[in-house]
Order: sequence, then C-alpha cells, then structure tokens
Amino acid sequence: MATKRSTSIQSNVEAVANALAELEPPKEAGPLTTTERALFDLYVQGKAAQDWFPHELLHVCQLAKLAALFNESKAQLDLEGSVIFNGRGTPVCNPLFTVVDTLIRSQLSLTRSLNLSSASGQKKEVNTEHAKKQKQLKDKLGNRTGLLAVPGSNSTQ
Repeated sequence: MATKRSTSIQSNVEAVANALAELEPPKEAGPLTTTERALFDLYVQGKAAQDWFPHELLHVCQLAKLAALFNESKAQLDLEGSVIFNGRGTPVCNPLFTVVDTLIRSQLSLTRSLNLSSASGQKKEVNTEHAKKQKQLKDKLGNRTGLLAVPGSNSTQ
C-alpha cells in the first residue's frame, strides 16, 4: 500500500476547500439560485474564511445577485440589439443600456467596498515595488541638486 505524501501545495488546496465548505450564505440574504450560489462561492474565495464579517457575507450575497441579474440583462440586450424601434417606428437606443450600466456600476462599487478588486491589490504591489526602486535611486544619487553630472566631481561614488 502506497503512503500518501502531504505537500504544502496539497495542504493549501485542502485549506481552501475547507474554508469554502465553512462559508454559507446568511439566511437573512434570502434564497440563492444555483447561479447566484456559484457566484457567491467565487467571491468568497477572495479572502480567508476567518476574515469575513457577517455583514460582508450579506454584501457578497447582494453582489452575487447583482452579477446574475447583470448577466441576464446583458444576454437580453444582446438578443434585442442596441437599436430598437419605438411605437412610431423611429429607431431609438435600447433602454436596457441604462439598466446594464446601472447594474455594472453597482456591482463594481460593491466589489470595491468589499476589497475584492484584484486590480487594486496588484496595483499596490506594483506601486510599492516602484516606490522601493525610486527610494534606492534617490539614496544612490545622494543630495545632488541637478540632473546633469558635474565634470570632475566624484562625491557620490
């Protein structure tokens, strides 16, 4: 019988699976459809299980419902087209554009308030790295006042 070898990757995968199993949508959020439940599970993966507050889980449920409604509205807009005809036969912009726009703005706002935006986390890392390099360069250059090197001065090296 082969022994089962445990690796750090395997333990990380198991920890994520256990964390997902622990997080259930709050009853106060109401029932979730299967699509909304799948979206809920995707969103809660953004943080560890112990980092979620109960009110944040309510917001994640709202976010999942908004995302599902956005997907439905976008699909309907794609079917109807961007231009429809009113009662007089005049071509007009489809009013679903406003609905889709409002839904996506609400969804993005809620995502930012829950700190689930991956772009902001990546941007912070990039900015931090850039700031470190900039500080190293300033330290390397010392207290030079101009951008051009002065001939004959070796004060910084």
